[in-house]
Amino acid sequence: MSEIPHRGGDLPTPVPNVERLFHAASYTSEGYRAFHDVSFRCSPDDPCALHLTHMVQGGETTWVFAIDLLEAGLYDEVGEGDVRISPADVLPIPEVRIDYFSNTGNFSSFYPLGEIEAFLETVNTRYPRPVRDTSLAEAFSEIVPETWYRGL
Repeated sequence: MSEIPHRGGDLPTPVPNVERLFHAASYTSEGYRAFHDVSFRCSPDDPCALHLTHMVQGGETTWVFAIDLLEAGLYDEVGEGDVRISPADVLPIPEVRIDYFSNTGNFSSFYPLGEIEAFLETVNTRYPRPVRDTSLAEAFSEIVPETWYRGL
């Protein structure tokens, strides 16, 4: 085994994934109900992506979408297409509902709001996201007439 040369100094400490296992109640569009484990995972390689792996009898299915979608869906209904997220005020514990749509069927899963908030707080602490710099877009809009790029 060869070693990779290093120019001196301390090697960077690897940043671990943020991962949390939830026990979810899921309901299909056909009316079936299942309880199963779901892994929520963010990695330092792509801290803006959220990997949700549903572990059900017979295999695993992973859905990947922007973590911003999960954050926005805690208090408002968001999403279009394959994943939609919304608050689900189910007494006695407020929950978050994630709806999944595919060509083979649809289902919804429910997670405790407080636990999702704690997961997101860990993610945001470990992987702080930069503030978006809009100066390039503003400069572009000042230089190029809107009618030119509106038609693209």
